[in-house]
Amino acid sequence: MLTLDRVTAGYGDVVAIEQISFAIEKGTTFALLGANGAGKSTTIRTIAGHVKPKSGSLSLNGKDLTNVPTSDRVGLGIALVPEGRKLFSDLSVAENLVVGGYSRIKSAQQDNMDRVTGHFPRLGERFHQKAGSLSGGEQQMLAIGRALMAEPDLLLIDELSLGLMPKVIDDCYTVINDLREVGLTILLVEQNTERALDIAEQVCILESGRISWTGTAQDARGNQDLVQSLLGLSTG
Repeated sequence: MLTLDRVTAGYGDVVAIEQISFAIEKGTTFALLGANGAGKSTTIRTIAGHVKPKSGSLSLNGKDLTNVPTSDRVGLGIALVPEGRKLFSDLSVAENLVVGGYSRIKSAQQDNMDRVTGHFPRLGERFHQKAGSLSGGEQQMLAIGRALMAEPDLLLIDELSLGLMPKVIDDCYTVINDLREVGLTILLVEQNTERALDIAEQVCILESGRISWTGTAQDARGNQDLVQSLLGLSTG
């Protein structure tokens, strides 16, 4: 579904990722792991269109994405849950959801809202509350819900569990698992490597902007040296 071919990207003269190549199959969950500064967020932001590649190419369902604007990528089925949530804090929960669905037909808005609040009942309880007044966990739920309002085929999630209480992490992963069950393709950037290995089929590990290992989550769990390294990433 999504293919990166030797993608190099960064900020100004700084190269953050170099020669990144991987492919994600439709309906699977792909975990992108690595220490802070490894290039995970740059990779996901390049896919979303927020960072332009210096070289290499990206494609979605065979369509070249390399020079496609971010707004058009949303229309093609890509939605991002950004690190730090990046909500519109002065807008209500409902208004943030409306913004998330701006690219879809208005007649689908209520159904999509009902679907989001079905996944996250707490958002329904906070429907008219300003996003900035929500707890961190509720804000992460809203960030995921806002992305789902775009009816994505590919959901990009940058640092799902960062700064969240364990119970909220459990709730978010329950929803992610439900989305997997209905065939949504997910690219997950995650510091909590144990949770990522539990939910992903494929894993890619970045180190200093380059791929250091890629394979199945099952192979990763069976590699004790790799597991110990990953556990160090999740706690260090």
